[in-house]
Amino acid sequence: RLIFYAISYPGNEIMTKRLCLFAGFNKTGRVADYVMYYLRKMAQLSDVYYWADGALHPEDEKKLLAVCKQVWGIPHGRYDFGSWQLLLARLENNCLAQYDELILCNDSCFGPLWDIRPLLDSAAQDASCDFWGLSAQPYNYRHFLSSYFLVFKKPVFLSKVFQEHFRSVRRQNSSQVVVLQYEIPLTFKLRDAGFRPKVLISPAAEEDVYFNWKRYVRKGLPFIKVKVFTQPHAKTTPVWRFQRFLHKTAPEYPAELINRHIADCASSPLRFDFCKYTAYVWNKIKCLRRRTLRLHLTKPYLISIFGFTLVDTGPKTEIINTLFRGERK
Repeated sequence: RLIFYAISYPGNEIMTKRLCLFAGFNKTGRVADYVMYYLRKMAQLSDVYYWADGALHPEDEKKLLAVCKQVWGIPHGRYDFGSWQLLLARLENNCLAQYDELILCNDSCFGPLWDIRPLLDSAAQDASCDFWGLSAQPYNYRHFLSSYFLVFKKPVFLSKVFQEHFRSVRRQNSSQVVVLQYEIPLTFKLRDAGFRPKVLISPAAEEDVYFNWKRYVRKGLPFIKVKVFTQPHAKTTPVWRFQRFLHKTAPEYPAELINRHIADCASSPLRFDFCKYTAYVWNKIKCLRRRTLRLHLTKPYLISIFGFTLVDTGPKTEIINTLFRGERK
């Protein structure tokens, strides 16, 4: 089983040599300012190698080389896993063996919101953990680690199963196929090979890092997904609200990086989208139902509420979480 745990931060830093493989993509070919901030922070903790799935602007390439060890901007159409595959192939095992940990990350997040060195050092000292991620998602009653930030210790990234998994990456038609073919199986393959996974934030029922991003940040997640502010469902969050939240929870992170990227995407968070707002509210209701809905019946009843039918199967049966799962009339 995938183990969930909260990382405790040690007082003393440890010397761990880390390699960071960063996957980037931008339709315009430019590297956003928030990505440069992310890379500079990672360069303080590791040796960073960057691969963009697309051509790089000469000015951006120059800025990247000031931060990263090496930089490539070559289209391949295999999404993040393709960039990591190509970087692993360029570095080869002789280079990889020099490092204690391998970090795979991408430009899908704003952050880090605060210094993540204590987090990395704490996980490095955890002898019960072979690889870990910041959050996980459910799949067929199991959880897999989300690939936007993954850390592997040396026995894992030098293993045959890890190498074969990334060598198997091929071009796919959509990101959904990439998730099914490569992101989800990665956790399960490594666990089946005897490696032990862990995750920083344990996902509560019906929660994800998009709709419930504030709750995740409060729990210790040092990143915010970019789509929280650039997708239509996020347009119900005014600018002043997330700025106030960041000022309280992550005062050291420059919030203007988020504002700038939102402007570059020509996506105003103040625009109202009724359909997406309805989906947002529906998700919130589903999160609350597990905590608030408890019906106790002493006799067999058939109850109809809001067009949904609740059926009691026996005396003194507690019907839980059925309001939105009942049979539609």
